[in-house]
Amino acid sequence: MPPPSPSPSADAAAAAALADERARRRAALLASCEEADRREEAEQSCKLEKARKDAEAAGVTQAEGRAWMDAAKQGQVATLTAMIKENERVLAYRGQGTSYSLMGHTALHWVCAKGHVQAAKMLIDSGLDANAVNNGGTHALFSAAAHGQASTARFLLVYGNANRTPLHAAASNGEATSCTLLLLEGLCDATALDEDGLDATGVARAAGHTSAAQAIEKARGTADAIRTSPEGAADAAAAMASVDEMAPTDETQADNGLTEEEEAEYGAAGEDASTQTLGERSDIRKSLGNAAFGRGDYTVAARHYTNALSLWAATSAAEVKSADGRRARAMLHANRSACRLKRSQPDLALEDALASHAADKGYGKAYMRLAQACVALGNSAEACKICERGLQVDASNAALKDLLAEVRKGRGTTP
Repeated sequence: MPPPSPSPSADAAAAAALADERARRRAALLASCEEADRREEAEQSCKLEKARKDAEAAGVTQAEGRAWMDAAKQGQVATLTAMIKENERVLAYRGQGTSYSLMGHTALHWVCAKGHVQAAKMLIDSGLDANAVNNGGTHALFSAAAHGQASTARFLLVYGNANRTPLHAAASNGEATSCTLLLLEGLCDATALDEDGLDATGVARAAGHTSAAQAIEKARGTADAIRTSPEGAADAAAAMASVDEMAPTDETQADNGLTEEEEAEYGAAGEDASTQTLGERSDIRKSLGNAAFGRGDYTVAARHYTNALSLWAATSAAEVKSADGRRARAMLHANRSACRLKRSQPDLALEDALASHAADKGYGKAYMRLAQACVALGNSAEACKICERGLQVDASNAALKDLLAEVRKGRGTTP
């Protein structure tokens, strides 16, 4: 016989029990979710309270801190200056109470990573320690080099506040231009080893940056040549011109070519590649640059000097390494440095002054431009030293004597 069918009352009881179990589970799940929400709200409240207290301990509100860091990243000197006047404790601020605290950068780390030289100078002048480190233990100099900002890296080194080389950081990030500049200008030692026993070339290769490794080797060879032979200076000047091509400014073009207007202008001025020497063609372009400088058109003048330099960089003729060739390059770099000083670009002016000195160490005006750039960057002590070295080379240079006297007077010092 088949088993008896469940009675209707038994089915109802089972259904009721199942419904009760489901209701119990829903209630338990709801209670669990509500408890999780309460815990999350409590944790978030604790985080917000901790962030508020961290910011309060730093003496900077969270809104103020975010505004400070945002202004630093954008290089807004006026905003940063105003905020320092309102609350000087922002100088020591490292993102407390905001997401910026993860890295612990100071404002100087940010302005240097973004290439804002004038903002960096203002922050240091205002009292921000250039040797302050972030949560990773690195200085602003490393931030500049790691992000390919040669101008702020050079500023920190010339200004005399940073104490670590950025070459390994630049190499590890494949920043060939930064590596080249740092080595050509003698700011870093290519043979220095990091904690893993690698020099800059090794660091670049380990990171897969073949072009940066090649640039380091080339710049290292040129730097060695400068120390061992007079001809090395011409090679350094040529290398500096190649750096200009890698990182064109507003008066250079990526391909370093001439516009149609410039070709016509040089032709009208008598330039003829088929009959003239390299020096003669360079002199025509330099003369046009001098004329533009004389009428106060410094952008056009700088472009003419750049075009003249491109002639020397594009050839391997013996004329480049001759005494006349070295002096011609030194003059062009010094002239372009003057343009950049007039345009309130002291960091770029310093680059050209260094290239001028590398091309011809006996050229007095190179020392003049180096000193002027240092003054513009706020380093009058270094400017005095440069003037003194220049007068050892060119004792009759009246302009250098006048500049030295002027800088000493400004510093309140005597010979």
